[in-house]
Amino acid sequence: MFGRAFPRQKDSEGLSTGQWGYRLKANAEYIAHMFSNLEYSIIPVHYPNLEYPPQTVRYLRGPIDDKCTLFAHGEGTYGIPEGRSTVEYSCWFF
Repeated sequence: MFGRAFPRQKDSEGLSTGQWGYRLKANAEYIAHMFSNLEYSIIPVHYPNLEYPPQTVRYLRGPIDDKCTLFAHGEGTYGIPEGRSTVEYSCWFF
């Protein structure tokens, strides 16, 4: 989407810490750009492996400020239910 793929674990092989940090920052800027243009209010944090979520979140904080919620390992396509269907919505997960 938007002409770029998210980085993968294999993309970090052979890179120095500084080079990989630059890639993570570029990835965070891409995430902010893409999901802001899509008008998401909850942004999934994409990162190449489990070592990098804190760094990615730190880099994301600049471009998105406190305008969005960040999450990892979840489903961001569900809307927040209105009061009438909250119980049914919650039970659906179980």
